[in-house]
Amino acid sequence: MRDMTKIIENIVTKEPNPDPKYAPHIVLQWYTKTEGQIYHDLSTGKRLTHDERDTFLKWENFSYNYLSYSTGASPRITYIKYHRRQNVMELAYVNIPMNRAKPGEIRTCEYNKNWSGNTERYFVDLSQYPRRLFWSDGAVAPIVIVKNILRDTGTHRKVQIYNELFPEDKITDKITSETFSWTKVEYVTKYLTYQRQLTIATSKTAKAALIAKGNSLLAAAPTTFPDNIMSVGIVRNFPGISIVEAKPRFGLITRFYYDGKTFAAAKSPKFDVSYACSNIQDVSIYNPEDLQNGMLNKYADLFVKPTLEPVSWDDRYRCTNPDPNNKFIQLQILMAMIRNPMYEQLAKSYKGIQLLNLTRGYTQDALFGPNLNKKATTVDKWLGLNKYQITRLISEQNFNDAYATRKRVAIFRKLAGENASSLDNHTSDIYIDNVDALESLTTNYLWDPELIPWATQIFRKIVKSTQVSHNIELLIDTICAWRSLNWPRPTLPNISISELQRLHDVYTAMSNEQFRQRQAMYAEETRKQEERRRKDNKPKLEFRQQLNYEDENYLIRLPVDGDEIQQEGLTLHHCVGGYVYNHESGATTIMFLRKKSEPDKPFYTIEVEIGVVDGKVAGLRIRQIHGFGNRYLGNDPEAIPTVVRWLRSNNIQCHEDILTSVSTQYSIGNKFIKMPEVV
Repeated sequence: MRDMTKIIENIVTKEPNPDPKYAPHIVLQWYTKTEGQIYHDLSTGKRLTHDERDTFLKWENFSYNYLSYSTGASPRITYIKYHRRQNVMELAYVNIPMNRAKPGEIRTCEYNKNWSGNTERYFVDLSQYPRRLFWSDGAVAPIVIVKNILRDTGTHRKVQIYNELFPEDKITDKITSETFSWTKVEYVTKYLTYQRQLTIATSKTAKAALIAKGNSLLAAAPTTFPDNIMSVGIVRNFPGISIVEAKPRFGLITRFYYDGKTFAAAKSPKFDVSYACSNIQDVSIYNPEDLQNGMLNKYADLFVKPTLEPVSWDDRYRCTNPDPNNKFIQLQILMAMIRNPMYEQLAKSYKGIQLLNLTRGYTQDALFGPNLNKKATTVDKWLGLNKYQITRLISEQNFNDAYATRKRVAIFRKLAGENASSLDNHTSDIYIDNVDALESLTTNYLWDPELIPWATQIFRKIVKSTQVSHNIELLIDTICAWRSLNWPRPTLPNISISELQRLHDVYTAMSNEQFRQRQAMYAEETRKQEERRRKDNKPKLEFRQQLNYEDENYLIRLPVDGDEIQQEGLTLHHCVGGYVYNHESGATTIMFLRKKSEPDKPFYTIEVEIGVVDGKVAGLRIRQIHGFGNRYLGNDPEAIPTVVRWLRSNNIQCHEDILTSVSTQYSIGNKFIKMPEVV
């Protein structure tokens, strides 16, 4: 075991202060009446423009690791450095004065000190497992501190850390929704706090040996992934072993190993960590024809037959430049069959390979129901169904949409019984023909614990009746009526089929009466709300009449009626037409800004918020001012003085950005003109 005390002592002695290369760059901001908004780069002493400051904070410039704070802030600023030669990760909290800086002033970060006066520097020994964290004096510290520091660390810096730790799996510098992987960034925390021994090369287990063998072969002959595929797996065949190396659109690269008997899965950057195969999702094999050349050949015919092509997704979901000749299969389906021989039998004996496409979205119990016979060696005994039932249930599945697919086998087993193999074909047909209609009984209403047993009991009686279809519809309508009743609902009685119609009528009548009562209650409450609204808004409606204004060039006035507001919205291509009710009720106030030379032509629309306290007007504020296409007033600066004088004359508050933004869309943007001086 290494002497971490000595290693840490050497680092602390050599680097008593944070390395500027890894310390965050701080942009300090404050406002003065004379200079306006100021942005000061503490690392260079330079005063930045608004655009320069925003540029530093953009994702594409993440490597700069800039942070922006207002003066007086007390941020928790983290400092993380990987000491590669010592294989030690340093984590710390640092601070920097947050008062206003003089022009040209440069400040550097200092290590923060805790309540006891000790420097908050911590060191993770990356040479061994389980991970251990040390204080700067060499004492062992709680590993949870690592999680706390990384929680306060921006994603920008965590990307850099990942790339330093795992340069062979480097995250692209261009961070976009297509290329960036959040899972990789989150792996940093897991890697620094991992409490298990990762290496299993010396293990005697079959999976460990399989993984070690596969990794050795791939190290000598690395996999090349096609550039135009967003989520892809490549089959690699070697003597005695086949490997599928998968590159998901999001997440870590994964390998699946198979030697005809043993299977295992592992993921980067440590491919010797075995984990559940079910974690691999949404990855399709790019070269399914190579399945027949290796240890996976027993499954090849299932995937390369032209009749089974629908098992693949549309190419546009994984290709930037789709090739219509590409044939894809989902890795998840292949692994499902390897892990569960019953899936293989289902695919081969009942042509149920398309059903396995749902293994990525549903668990075994969701697809087939609970209490499967795990000791069974055939599909029929496994499911507790006969061959006729299985053939019908699988052949009529909706495979085009996994999430809309009726889980027919599970529903049938729940309604007919978990061992329904003794049912004759006619009775089975009755159950199966009505599976879609009864799907709601077993999925949508699971949170009604008394409903499912009762509905199942009644349905089994219906199967033996003479009017099966009519009674099923009656049962569903009865359940809908019962579920619409107010709590507490009446207890569901044990009835015969002949009594079902009467029960339906009783619940329907109760439901209709309760609905009528609710409607009356809601109508009365709406009436009271409208009355309160009119009373509360009366001061606003009376006050706003005095907001009309004009000068030599412009006028600001109230709309004549709601129709004029709607026409304003149509002409200026914005949404003020939807404000008619709120304006007429007094909830808000709409004003028109017009040129005096064109008084009937819409120019800008203003929304004013009028405050009321104790029945009196107390404060006015501008919510928004928008012209054609939601453009801001800064695009017509000659109108700003008029608006300012109107604001002053009525003591209306308005944020300067609303007046000076030059955005031409609803977002205020980040470009502004200088506020003109108004006399």
